[in-house]
Amino acid sequence: MRPEQALQDMRGPHIAARKRGKMAYIYSDPTRESEEHALPDVEVFSVSQMEVNYNLANLDHADEYTITQPGHYWWACFPGCMPDGEAMGPFETEAEAIADAQGN
Repeated sequence: MRPEQALQDMRGPHIAARKRGKMAYIYSDPTRESEEHALPDVEVFSVSQMEVNYNLANLDHADEYTITQPGHYWWACFPGCMPDGEAMGPFETEAEAIADAQGN
């Protein structure tokens, strides 16, 4: 993939990320999306019941980022970086998680 295509995939509604089966990166301030050098600063992801079951069965290995409820979540995070805090959620839908991340 060409670098400009990778950048384009990060922009726009997280559709490209979903098509590749990866977590979606969005802008906490959607007006920054058109800025040439701005990076998305929120990662939106979902946790399935199967993942929750695994996490609950392995709580002896848990840390502060272990999620024990299924749903959609978001956290402040630049692409390729560790999150800046705990995950926010769960939300019923991805759209609800995005709206919360963007303060709507």
